Amino acid sequence: MDSMKKPDIEITKISPVGIGKDKIELIVTIKVKNPSFLDAPIKRIEFELFRHLNNGEDYLGRGEKEGVILKADSENLIDIKVLIENLSFISAAAEYIKDGVSIIVRGSIFFDLKIFAPEIKFEEIKRLKSPLEDFFK
Repeated sequence: MDSMKKPDIEITKISPVGIGKDKIELIVTIKVKNPSFLDAPIKRIEFELFRHLNNGEDYLGRGEKEGVILKADSENLIDIKVLIENLSFISAAAEYIKDGVSIIVRGSIFFDLKIFAPEIKFEEIKRLKSPLEDFFK
């Protein structure tokens, strides 16, 4: 990775893939643009999810993936599963179904450059549309 160029990091999608009575499984898709002419090995990507509230935030869960290679001079899509099994899930699921919900994704990418592992932090708020939103339009 060129020392002068930082990769662009964007949360492109948060998709519910399974909802049970006491848990929800999400796929968080992260797009990382590698500006370098060399492939860049990632030691680890980790993040935490929070429900965005008017008076703060509510912890939902965390995701992690290891051993990813960012292809040179390209945009790389990385899917990471997150299982949410805490009490916040109940109110977040109800809000999601009724009105949609805003999710904060806060994390870090650690590059594996053999000698050291530089960390690049990221944070983004994404809105999950209610599955009923389009139905009532």
